[in-house]
Amino acid sequence: VTVDASDLAFPSRMEVGQTLPDGSVSMKVSGGMAMLNMTVNIINRKVEAFESITVPAGTFDCYKITYDTDVKSIVKVTTTTAEWIAKNVGMVRSETYDKKGKLTGYTVLSKFIP
Repeated sequence: VTVDASDLAFPSRMEVGQTLPDGSVSMKVSGGMAMLNMTVNIINRKVEAFESITVPAGTFDCYKITYDTDVKSIVKVTTTTAEWIAKNVGMVRSETYDKKGKLTGYTVLSKFIP
């Protein structure tokens, strides 16, 4: 397995409307006669809003960050993700949508111990 990646940076001071750097991961897996290549590009990262969000772990003031993900392997898959990030906590909620805008999955913070 060979992995090549660029870090996803989050600035210490975010502002609504701010564009964030893109990121990517490339993997090459080989074993015997089989070889698999996969590339994941995370693009169009933007700070969309600053809002209060409630999840099972509590209510948090979060920056809402959106981005598109292009996965290229045997097939190509494109998704859009929204993440809510709270200072000194991390990701509080994440929602992923397919290219038609249908929610395909989500995560929520269920417990937080400061």
